[in-house]
Amino acid sequence: MEDSHVANVNYMGNKNKALFGVFDGHGGREVAIFCQNHYEEILSKDMAMEGKGEQQEWLRQSFLKVDDEIRTPAGQDEIGDLRRDQPPKKPAILNILGEATNKE
Repeated sequence: MEDSHVANVNYMGNKNKALFGVFDGHGGREVAIFCQNHYEEILSKDMAMEGKGEQQEWLRQSFLKVDDEIRTPAGQDEIGDLRRDQPPKKPAILNILGEATNKE
């Protein structure tokens, strides 16, 4: 499974705020883990925007900032480190095809 998540019932030290999120791995497992590691901090930095517009736009902007962080040299280094630390597994179909072609 390539999903990752965050669950914080005491968001920003406030027992009245909670943050829950699931990050899919469509960009790769390492991107989901990057989001897990950084989204809360990025969202916290944008708390000043809360109340200055619609919450949907505030959240949308936070997701775009995660994309921006991934594209930085430091973000790319972290993605590479995550990929090297735990290389992605081959999908099962590739394992089956590999076995079939090696039986010649």
